[in-house]
Amino acid sequence: MDTIKKYLEDCFAKAPKTDELKEMFEEILDNCRERYEDGLKSGLSPAAAEQAVMDSLEGVEELVKEAADGDVADGDVADDGAAVATGSDSAPAGTSLAEVEVADGLPATGESLNTLEVSLKTADLHIEKSPDSHVRVKVQKSFRSRLKASEQNGVYRIEEMGNTKIINFFKAQKGAEIYVYIPEAIRKIKGELGTGDVRMSGIDAESIELDVGTGDANLKGVTATKVEIDAGTGDIALEDLSAVKVDLDAGTGDITAQGLKARKIEADAATGNVTLATIGEFEKIKVDSVSGDVRIIPAGVESVDFKHESLSGKGTCNLPQAAGANKIIVETMSGDVTVE
Repeated sequence: MDTIKKYLEDCFAKAPKTDELKEMFEEILDNCRERYEDGLKSGLSPAAAEQAVMDSLEGVEELVKEAADGDVADGDVADDGAAVATGSDSAPAGTSLAEVEVADGLPATGESLNTLEVSLKTADLHIEKSPDSHVRVKVQKSFRSRLKASEQNGVYRIEEMGNTKIINFFKAQKGAEIYVYIPEAIRKIKGELGTGDVRMSGIDAESIELDVGTGDANLKGVTATKVEIDAGTGDIALEDLSAVKVDLDAGTGDITAQGLKARKIEADAATGNVTLATIGEFEKIKVDSVSGDVRIIPAGVESVDFKHESLSGKGTCNLPQAAGANKIIVETMSGDVTVE
Protein backbone atom coordinates (compact mmCIF):
# COMPACT_ATOMS: atom_id res chain seq x y z
CA MET A 1 0.00 0.00 0.00
CA ASP A 2 2.97 2.35 0.42
CA THR A 3 3.39 2.70 -3.34
CA ILE A 4 -0.30 3.41 -3.79
CA LYS A 5 -0.39 6.03 -1.04
CA LYS A 6 2.73 7.75 -2.40
CA TYR A 7 1.21 7.85 -5.91
CA LEU A 8 -1.99 9.44 -4.61
CA GLU A 9 -0.05 11.96 -2.55
CA ASP A 10 1.82 12.96 -5.71
CA CYS A 11 -1.47 13.30 -7.63
CA PHE A 12 -2.85 15.63 -4.96
CA ALA A 13 0.40 17.51 -4.31
CA LYS A 14 -0.45 20.44 -6.59
CA ALA A 15 -4.17 20.51 -5.74
CA PRO A 16 -5.59 23.22 -3.45
CA LYS A 17 -5.57 22.26 0.26
CA THR A 18 -9.35 22.43 0.68
CA ASP A 19 -11.57 20.28 2.88
CA GLU A 20 -13.27 18.90 -0.23
CA LEU A 21 -9.99 17.77 -1.78
CA LYS A 22 -8.84 16.31 1.53
CA GLU A 23 -12.05 14.27 1.78
CA MET A 24 -11.60 13.18 -1.82
CA PHE A 25 -8.06 11.98 -1.11
CA GLU A 26 -9.17 9.99 1.93
CA GLU A 27 -12.09 8.48 0.03
CA ILE A 28 -9.91 7.31 -2.85
CA LEU A 29 -7.29 5.97 -0.42
CA ASP A 30 -9.94 4.03 1.53
CA ASN A 31 -11.25 2.65 -1.73
CA CYS A 32 -7.76 1.52 -2.68
CA ARG A 33 -7.29 -0.18 0.70
CA GLU A 34 -10.50 -2.14 0.19
CA ARG A 35 -9.42 -3.19 -3.30
CA TYR A 36 -6.00 -4.19 -2.00
CA GLU A 37 -7.53 -6.29 0.81
CA ASP A 38 -9.96 -7.88 -1.64
CA GLY A 39 -7.01 -8.83 -3.84
CA LEU A 40 -5.24 -10.50 -0.94
CA LYS A 41 -8.38 -12.41 0.02
CA SER A 42 -8.72 -13.66 -3.55
CA GLY A 43 -5.25 -15.21 -3.41
CA LEU A 44 -3.05 -12.50 -4.93
CA SER A 45 0.37 -11.83 -3.49
CA PRO A 46 0.88 -8.41 -1.84
CA ALA A 47 2.82 -7.22 -4.88
CA ALA A 48 0.15 -8.44 -7.32
CA ALA A 49 -2.67 -6.95 -5.25
CA GLU A 50 -0.88 -3.62 -5.13
CA GLN A 51 -0.28 -3.67 -8.89
CA ALA A 52 -3.95 -4.45 -9.54
CA VAL A 53 -4.93 -1.37 -7.55
CA MET A 54 -2.35 0.77 -9.35
CA ASP A 55 -3.74 -0.40 -12.70
CA SER A 56 -7.22 0.72 -11.62
CA LEU A 57 -5.96 4.24 -10.88
CA GLU A 58 -5.41 5.13 -14.52
CA GLY A 59 -7.18 8.44 -15.03
CA VAL A 60 -7.23 9.47 -11.38
CA GLU A 61 -4.87 12.39 -12.11
CA GLU A 62 -7.47 13.86 -14.47
CA LEU A 63 -10.15 13.30 -11.84
CA VAL A 64 -8.11 15.25 -9.29
CA LYS A 65 -7.46 18.03 -11.80
CA GLU A 66 -11.19 18.38 -12.51
CA ALA A 67 -11.88 18.55 -8.79
CA ALA A 68 -9.16 21.15 -8.30
CA ASP A 69 -10.65 23.23 -11.12
CA GLY A 70 -14.01 23.15 -9.40
CA ASP A 71 -15.66 20.65 -11.74
CA VAL A 72 -16.86 18.35 -8.96
CA ALA A 73 -20.50 19.15 -8.47
CA ASP A 74 -21.49 20.88 -5.23
CA GLY A 75 -23.45 18.63 -2.96
CA ASP A 76 -21.65 15.43 -3.95
CA VAL A 77 -19.98 15.40 -0.57
CA ALA A 78 -21.90 16.05 2.63
CA ASP A 79 -20.95 19.30 4.34
CA ASP A 80 -23.43 19.24 7.21
CA GLY A 81 -21.90 16.51 9.33
CA ALA A 82 -19.96 13.30 9.06
CA ALA A 83 -21.52 10.12 7.78
CA VAL A 84 -22.81 7.74 10.42
CA ALA A 85 -20.02 5.30 11.10
CA THR A 86 -19.77 4.62 14.80
CA GLY A 87 -20.32 1.56 16.89
CA SER A 88 -20.61 3.55 20.10
CA ASP A 89 -23.61 3.80 22.40
CA SER A 90 -24.42 7.39 21.53
CA ALA A 91 -25.89 8.95 18.41
CA PRO A 92 -23.64 11.02 16.11
CA ALA A 93 -23.67 14.78 16.41
CA GLY A 94 -26.28 16.52 14.33
CA THR A 95 -28.96 13.85 14.67
CA SER A 96 -31.81 13.28 17.10
CA LEU A 97 -31.49 9.53 17.03
CA ALA A 98 -32.29 7.83 20.28
CA GLU A 99 -30.36 4.60 19.93
CA VAL A 100 -27.36 3.13 18.13
CA GLU A 101 -27.40 -0.52 17.20
CA VAL A 102 -24.53 -2.77 18.09
CA ALA A 103 -22.11 -4.44 15.68
CA ASP A 104 -22.76 -3.38 12.09
CA GLY A 105 -25.89 -1.34 12.74
CA LEU A 106 -26.60 2.30 12.15
CA PRO A 107 -28.66 4.38 14.58
CA ALA A 108 -32.18 3.22 15.38
CA THR A 109 -35.00 5.50 16.38
CA GLY A 110 -38.25 5.40 18.32
CA GLU A 111 -41.96 5.43 17.57
CA SER A 112 -42.48 9.02 16.35
CA LEU A 113 -41.97 8.13 12.69
CA ASN A 114 -44.32 7.85 9.73
CA THR A 115 -42.05 8.01 6.68
CA LEU A 116 -38.92 6.25 5.45
CA GLU A 117 -36.80 7.87 2.73
CA VAL A 118 -33.79 6.10 1.26
CA SER A 119 -31.45 7.57 -1.34
CA LEU A 120 -28.66 5.31 -2.60
CA LYS A 121 -26.21 5.59 -5.46
CA THR A 122 -24.61 2.17 -5.73
CA ALA A 123 -26.06 -0.34 -3.24
CA ASP A 124 -28.85 -2.91 -3.15
CA LEU A 125 -31.70 -2.12 -0.77
CA HIS A 126 -33.72 -4.61 1.29
CA ILE A 127 -36.75 -3.42 3.27
CA GLU A 128 -38.38 -5.75 5.77
CA LYS A 129 -40.51 -5.59 8.90
CA SER A 130 -38.78 -4.64 12.14
CA PRO A 131 -39.07 -7.00 15.12
CA ASP A 132 -39.90 -4.03 17.37
CA SER A 133 -40.85 -0.35 17.20
CA HIS A 134 -37.46 0.82 15.99
CA VAL A 135 -35.88 1.31 12.59
CA ARG A 136 -32.93 -1.04 12.20
CA VAL A 137 -30.25 -0.67 9.53
CA LYS A 138 -27.66 -3.32 8.75
CA VAL A 139 -24.83 -2.87 6.27
CA GLN A 140 -21.34 -4.19 5.60
CA LYS A 141 -18.61 -2.51 7.62
CA SER A 142 -16.83 -1.37 4.46
CA PHE A 143 -19.92 0.59 3.42
CA ARG A 144 -21.00 2.10 6.74
CA SER A 145 -18.93 5.23 6.35
CA ARG A 146 -20.86 6.11 3.20
CA LEU A 147 -24.26 6.27 4.93
CA LYS A 148 -25.85 9.14 6.78
CA ALA A 149 -28.98 8.56 8.84
CA SER A 150 -31.17 11.36 10.17
CA GLU A 151 -34.61 11.95 11.65
CA GLN A 152 -36.70 15.06 11.22
CA ASN A 153 -40.45 15.77 11.42
CA GLY A 154 -41.37 12.10 11.45
CA VAL A 155 -39.14 11.24 8.48
CA TYR A 156 -36.28 8.77 8.88
CA ARG A 157 -33.83 9.34 6.03
CA ILE A 158 -30.92 7.19 4.95
CA GLU A 159 -28.61 8.67 2.35
CA GLU A 160 -25.50 7.43 0.64
CA MET A 161 -22.90 10.14 0.76
CA GLY A 162 -19.68 10.58 -1.17
CA ASN A 163 -18.37 12.03 -4.36
CA THR A 164 -20.39 10.78 -7.32
CA LYS A 165 -17.45 11.07 -9.70
CA ILE A 166 -15.31 8.89 -7.47
CA ILE A 167 -18.06 6.31 -7.24
CA ASN A 168 -18.45 6.25 -11.01
CA PHE A 169 -14.68 6.13 -11.46
CA PHE A 170 -14.08 3.09 -9.30
CA LYS A 171 -17.42 1.27 -9.40
CA ALA A 172 -16.07 -0.33 -6.24
CA GLN A 173 -19.12 -0.19 -4.04
CA LYS A 174 -21.51 -2.00 -6.36
CA GLY A 175 -22.83 -5.06 -4.64
CA ALA A 176 -23.12 -3.53 -1.17
CA GLU A 177 -26.25 -4.72 0.65
CA ILE A 178 -28.29 -2.46 2.93
CA TYR A 179 -31.05 -3.97 5.07
CA VAL A 180 -33.64 -1.64 6.57
CA TYR A 181 -36.13 -3.06 9.08
CA ILE A 182 -39.07 -0.74 9.67
CA PRO A 183 -41.79 -0.73 12.37
CA GLU A 184 -45.54 -0.63 11.70
CA ALA A 185 -45.54 3.11 12.40
CA ILE A 186 -43.85 3.72 9.03
CA ARG A 187 -46.72 4.27 6.60
CA LYS A 188 -44.91 5.93 3.69
CA ILE A 189 -41.84 4.56 1.93
CA LYS A 190 -39.81 6.39 -0.69
CA GLY A 191 -36.74 4.87 -2.27
CA GLU A 192 -34.40 6.28 -4.91
CA LEU A 193 -31.58 4.11 -6.25
CA GLY A 194 -29.00 4.94 -8.87
CA THR A 195 -27.50 1.52 -9.51
CA GLY A 196 -28.81 -1.34 -7.40
CA ASP A 197 -31.73 -3.66 -6.78
CA VAL A 198 -34.53 -3.10 -4.29
CA ARG A 199 -36.31 -5.93 -2.50
CA MET A 200 -39.23 -5.55 -0.14
CA SER A 201 -41.14 -8.23 1.76
CA GLY A 202 -43.78 -8.46 4.48
CA ILE A 203 -44.50 -4.72 4.51
CA ASP A 204 -47.85 -3.03 5.23
CA ALA A 205 -47.84 0.65 4.26
CA GLU A 206 -50.01 3.45 2.98
CA SER A 207 -47.84 4.39 0.02
CA ILE A 208 -44.71 2.97 -1.61
CA GLU A 209 -42.73 4.94 -4.19
CA LEU A 210 -39.61 3.43 -5.75
CA ASP A 211 -37.40 4.99 -8.42
CA VAL A 212 -34.64 2.69 -9.67
CA GLY A 213 -32.18 3.86 -12.32
CA THR A 214 -30.41 0.60 -13.11
CA GLY A 215 -31.60 -2.43 -11.19
CA ASP A 216 -34.54 -4.69 -10.43
CA ALA A 217 -37.47 -4.08 -8.10
CA ASN A 218 -38.94 -7.09 -6.28
CA LEU A 219 -41.87 -6.87 -3.87
CA LYS A 220 -43.32 -9.90 -2.08
CA GLY A 221 -46.13 -10.12 0.44
CA VAL A 222 -46.66 -6.35 0.45
CA THR A 223 -49.89 -4.49 1.26
CA ALA A 224 -50.35 -0.80 0.47
CA THR A 225 -52.94 1.71 -0.66
CA LYS A 226 -50.73 2.99 -3.47
CA VAL A 227 -47.66 1.45 -5.11
CA GLU A 228 -45.57 3.30 -7.69
CA ILE A 229 -42.44 1.75 -9.20
CA ASP A 230 -40.27 3.26 -11.94
CA ALA A 231 -37.35 1.17 -13.21
CA GLY A 232 -35.18 2.65 -15.95
CA THR A 233 -33.15 -0.43 -16.78
CA GLY A 234 -34.31 -3.50 -14.90
CA ASP A 235 -37.22 -5.82 -14.19
CA ILE A 236 -40.20 -5.25 -11.91
CA ALA A 237 -41.51 -8.36 -10.15
CA LEU A 238 -44.47 -8.50 -7.75
CA GLU A 239 -45.69 -11.49 -5.78
CA ASP A 240 -48.76 -11.56 -3.51
CA LEU A 241 -49.15 -7.80 -3.51
CA SER A 242 -52.41 -6.12 -2.43
CA ALA A 243 -53.18 -2.48 -3.15
CA VAL A 244 -55.87 -0.07 -4.28
CA LYS A 245 -53.74 1.40 -7.07
CA VAL A 246 -50.58 0.05 -8.69
CA ASP A 247 -48.51 2.04 -11.20
CA LEU A 248 -45.54 0.28 -12.85
CA ASP A 249 -43.10 1.69 -15.40
CA ALA A 250 -40.17 -0.28 -16.86
CA GLY A 251 -37.86 1.22 -19.45
CA THR A 252 -36.06 -1.84 -20.79
CA GLY A 253 -37.09 -4.63 -18.40
CA ASP A 254 -40.01 -7.00 -17.93
CA ILE A 255 -42.98 -6.44 -15.63
CA THR A 256 -44.26 -9.56 -13.87
CA ALA A 257 -46.96 -9.86 -11.20
CA GLN A 258 -48.23 -13.02 -9.55
CA GLY A 259 -51.14 -13.03 -7.10
CA LEU A 260 -51.79 -9.31 -7.61
CA LYS A 261 -54.87 -7.83 -5.93
CA ALA A 262 -55.65 -4.23 -6.91
CA ARG A 263 -58.54 -2.07 -8.06
CA LYS A 264 -56.53 -0.05 -10.58
CA ILE A 265 -53.40 -1.27 -12.35
CA GLU A 266 -51.29 0.63 -14.87
CA ALA A 267 -48.19 -0.86 -16.49
CA ASP A 268 -45.89 0.78 -19.05
CA ALA A 269 -43.10 -1.18 -20.71
CA ALA A 270 -40.92 0.07 -23.54
CA THR A 271 -39.13 -3.09 -24.68
CA GLY A 272 -39.96 -5.75 -22.09
CA ASN A 273 -42.86 -8.16 -21.69
CA VAL A 274 -45.75 -7.62 -19.29
CA THR A 275 -47.35 -10.51 -17.40
CA LEU A 276 -50.08 -9.75 -14.87
CA ALA A 277 -51.76 -12.55 -12.93
CA THR A 278 -54.46 -10.92 -10.83
CA ILE A 279 -56.88 -12.21 -8.21
CA GLY A 280 -60.48 -11.00 -7.84
CA GLU A 281 -62.56 -8.22 -9.38
CA PHE A 282 -60.85 -5.02 -10.47
CA GLU A 283 -61.89 -1.66 -11.86
CA LYS A 284 -59.32 -1.27 -14.66
CA ILE A 285 -56.07 -2.69 -15.98
CA LYS A 286 -54.28 -0.45 -18.46
CA VAL A 287 -51.11 -1.56 -20.24
CA ASP A 288 -48.94 0.39 -22.68
CA SER A 289 -46.21 -1.58 -24.46
CA VAL A 290 -43.95 -0.70 -27.35
CA SER A 291 -42.41 -3.99 -28.50
CA GLY A 292 -43.02 -6.57 -25.79
CA ASP A 293 -45.80 -9.10 -25.45
CA VAL A 294 -48.60 -8.66 -22.91
CA ARG A 295 -50.25 -11.48 -21.03
CA ILE A 296 -53.05 -10.90 -18.51
CA ILE A 297 -54.46 -13.70 -16.38
CA PRO A 298 -57.35 -12.46 -14.24
CA ALA A 299 -58.48 -15.15 -11.79
CA GLY A 300 -61.84 -14.98 -10.02
CA VAL A 301 -63.73 -12.91 -12.61
CA GLU A 302 -66.69 -14.03 -14.72
CA SER A 303 -66.03 -11.67 -17.62
CA VAL A 304 -63.85 -8.79 -18.78
CA ASP A 305 -64.33 -5.63 -20.80
CA PHE A 306 -61.39 -5.97 -23.21
CA LYS A 307 -60.09 -3.33 -25.62
CA HIS A 308 -56.91 -3.62 -27.66
CA GLU A 309 -55.10 -1.26 -30.01
CA SER A 310 -51.95 -2.22 -31.91
CA LEU A 311 -50.10 -1.39 -35.11
CA SER A 312 -48.96 -4.94 -35.84
CA GLY A 313 -49.54 -7.13 -32.79
CA LYS A 314 -52.37 -9.60 -32.29
CA GLY A 315 -54.97 -9.38 -29.53
CA THR A 316 -56.63 -12.52 -28.13
CA CYS A 317 -59.15 -12.75 -25.28
CA ASN A 318 -60.09 -16.24 -24.12
CA LEU A 319 -62.49 -15.07 -21.41
CA PRO A 320 -66.17 -14.07 -21.70
CA GLN A 321 -66.50 -10.39 -22.57
CA ALA A 322 -69.07 -7.95 -21.25
CA ALA A 323 -69.14 -4.16 -21.03
CA GLY A 324 -68.73 -2.72 -17.57
CA ALA A 325 -66.45 -3.91 -14.78
CA ASN A 326 -63.06 -5.58 -15.08
CA LYS A 327 -61.90 -3.28 -17.86
CA ILE A 328 -58.70 -4.26 -19.66
CA ILE A 329 -57.19 -1.69 -22.02
CA VAL A 330 -53.99 -2.57 -23.86
CA GLU A 331 -52.10 -0.44 -26.36
CA THR A 332 -49.07 -1.89 -28.15
CA MET A 333 -46.88 -1.11 -31.12
CA SER A 334 -45.80 -4.58 -32.18
CA GLY A 335 -46.29 -6.99 -29.29
CA ASP A 336 -49.04 -9.59 -29.01
CA VAL A 337 -51.71 -9.49 -26.29
CA THR A 338 -53.34 -12.45 -24.61
CA VAL A 339 -56.05 -12.43 -21.95
CA GLU A 340 -56.76 -15.85 -20.52
